[in-house]
Amino acid sequence: MIATDHCAFCRADKDDWDGRDVREVANGLAGLGGLPHLAWKLWADDPDQAALELALRLSENPAQRLGQGHRKGALRPGLDADVVLLDPNGPERPIQSSLTDAPEPYPGFTSPLSFRAVFLRGVPVVEQDRLLDPAHPRGLPLQGSA
Repeated sequence: MIATDHCAFCRADKDDWDGRDVREVANGLAGLGGLPHLAWKLWADDPDQAALELALRLSENPAQRLGQGHRKGALRPGLDADVVLLDPNGPERPIQSSLTDAPEPYPGFTSPLSFRAVFLRGVPVVEQDRLLDPAHPRGLPLQGSA
């Protein structure tokens, strides 16, 4: 698996401390938006292998590890229809790790990887690298609240 803890604290959260006790600073880095781009770079010289590795390491293995392999992680009848269509030859653009006003941990890093479409349970949520309805996220918790 390849994962990120994605702690996208806003700049104001990071700056809101008295300057004396570093333990009081909101800590962590934005990472979710950079994850697929950085992972792709590991196998970028072989796009077919890169696609297989991303599917395995960002989808199938995490679903299995979280006990959700019966719902997610692969394209099989009966599983949620969550699909990402990637284009490894899109325009080279800066990696953006978060949509919040968080410090970018990878300034200067770029990627040609484009998200042509994303479907959650068969419903399109991304087209041509753009969220269709950013004000209304469609993700669902995989586990009930404790």
